[in-house]
Amino acid sequence: MTTIIGIQGPSWFVMAGDSRITGDHMIYDSQSTPKVIKRGSYVIGISGDSAPGDVLTYTWKPPVINLTDPIKHMGSVVIPSIRNAFSRHDVPIGSKKTEYRYLIGFNQTLFYVDYDLAFYQDALDIYTLGSGGELAKGFLLAKEPGIYKTPLAASRAAKSAIENVARIDFSTFPPVTVVVQE
Repeated sequence: MTTIIGIQGPSWFVMAGDSRITGDHMIYDSQSTPKVIKRGSYVIGISGDSAPGDVLTYTWKPPVINLTDPIKHMGSVVIPSIRNAFSRHDVPIGSKKTEYRYLIGFNQTLFYVDYDLAFYQDALDIYTLGSGGELAKGFLLAKEPGIYKTPLAASRAAKSAIENVARIDFSTFPPVTVVVQE
């Protein structure tokens, strides 16, 4: 699996992810296939089965952002475009046989996307995915409230959380990729 973290600020977000890829008794520590990617104006954190992530990384055409309301844009433009890309590549949507979850950010706004392409926002402004996700969230929530007031502080915290999770989660391993959108 993986560990992906997103921290939402007032007019920015930070997304971070580890570099280990695991599956079918295989382990790959790969910097050439990152789990946090930029696609045009979008930042995507990828967790779960690799085929759906490959569609988002290599064949999905990110839509132009033309709405000022990120929630409306997510529901009426982004999710339908992902649904179409997945359909073209026979990626099951809503099937427990294919597990994937994403963080998607644009216009300085983060969203959690589930395997059925439902999307959510977190009232705590801390998003996590993968086998180390809950450990990372606990690490971040144990810190002093309000510590993540700047992108730099949030970047350092996300990187530190993933490095600490890597000490106890077999499926998480540095180096850590960090992307900031301001």
